[in-house]
Amino acid sequence: MPDAITQREQWLLALTALLAPRYAALGYPLPSMRVSCGFPSKGIRAKSIGECWSPSCAEDGLSQIFIHPKESDSIAVAAILAHELDHAAVGLKCKHHGPFKVVALALGLEGDMKATVPGEPFKAMMVDMLDAIGPYPHASLHGANTSAGKKQTTRLLKVLCPSCGYTVRTTHQWIEHGYPMCPCGTEMVEPE
Repeated sequence: MPDAITQREQWLLALTALLAPRYAALGYPLPSMRVSCGFPSKGIRAKSIGECWSPSCAEDGLSQIFIHPKESDSIAVAAILAHELDHAAVGLKCKHHGPFKVVALALGLEGDMKATVPGEPFKAMMVDMLDAIGPYPHASLHGANTSAGKKQTTRLLKVLCPSCGYTVRTTHQWIEHGYPMCPCGTEMVEPE
């Protein structure tokens, strides 16, 4: 077995490279992107454990993927990465439907498509890949985020476009169904 990778981003990129042929075989080659361990847009208290940002949000035009630092289990992180790579491969416009679901199921991800979990086929696929790159070199990060803003408690929640800054207010009920799309075509997010 080769030396284990000791940097998180190197590990995530190595696993992305190992997974890339699977996406290409399904007809959705991975675009160029950046992959990192970092807090989602809603901060440490966020329920999301991974995020894929549209290339239109980045100055360099690359998709950006973040894995929440509270996650440290290699299989769990691999499944989160595969979920976010799925978004990058099929495009963010289909959200968790259509091609996204087809690819996720083909890779062995299961459950609610908004919060997939690794199924037995995915775990089996990971055995050789994780043998090649070693365990995820990260210790779970927990604790209070003192820089996090006060949680909004009003009925209408503010959402904005990370690309152009367009702002609207909507209810939590509608956000549970998915964030609205900005007229510029970018999915809106809640401000930090």
